[in-house]
Amino acid sequence: MKQWFISEAGKQTGPVSASDIRTMIHQGVISRTTLVWSEGMPEWKPASDVPEVISEYADIFARKTPLNIDLTDDDFSIPTVLRQSAELYKTHWLNLSVIGFVYTVLMVLNYFFPLVGSLIGLLLGGLLWVGSFKAVLPAVDGGDVKVDRLFTDIARFEKWLMWALISLIVSLLGILILPLALLGFWAPLVADRRMDAFAALGESVSLAQKHLVAIALLVVVSAVIVFLGALVLVVGSAFATGFVIGLWAIVYRKLSPKV
Repeated sequence: MKQWFISEAGKQTGPVSASDIRTMIHQGVISRTTLVWSEGMPEWKPASDVPEVISEYADIFARKTPLNIDLTDDDFSIPTVLRQSAELYKTHWLNLSVIGFVYTVLMVLNYFFPLVGSLIGLLLGGLLWVGSFKAVLPAVDGGDVKVDRLFTDIARFEKWLMWALISLIVSLLGILILPLALLGFWAPLVADRRMDAFAALGESVSLAQKHLVAIALLVVVSAVIVFLGALVLVVGSAFATGFVIGLWAIVYRKLSPKV
């Protein structure tokens, strides 16, 4: 059986079997740019330049985004989702942090000016949540984070007022975790499929129920990440919130593939 050697970031692995190669591609260890070598090859080459590799494992490579995130792996475990979120954040950390900073400003306002901050947060919460997915989903799909899409619907007063109400209800229910896990995908559904917000609530339940426990655990992990970020004040909060927004954009896209 043919044996392969892998080189990534100066670290060599091998020999590995063909079945190991498949597993490593699936896990994201091997990407199109990873250098591979096998007996008979004159030199190391990127996996994408080795016909034997790219043809044998084309089915897996086809499912990879340019960020090397497998959105069809049906794996919602905490380690996998955190690794995939880190991959997204590593590439788009600045724009994700800008979005996170907007949320941080609202939290700071709420802390120092409770009445005004709460009112602004209440009115803009749904608009910002929908806008966040309009901004981040293009990056998950292989493009860029579109920060300018955060407030594209601000002129549609009747829409974002309804989103504010739904966002408030979901947030209040979120104290119980499971309702938030079930209903929390209403915003990306509105952003991605342009669904009516109330119809999106029902569709959110349909999307989440198959992986409810895993998603509920991710809700808890997200809350911990944001809390830890807040301990490092404004900068840490912006980074942490941006990371979490990217995380939920990835989870949504795994549940609802782009068509």
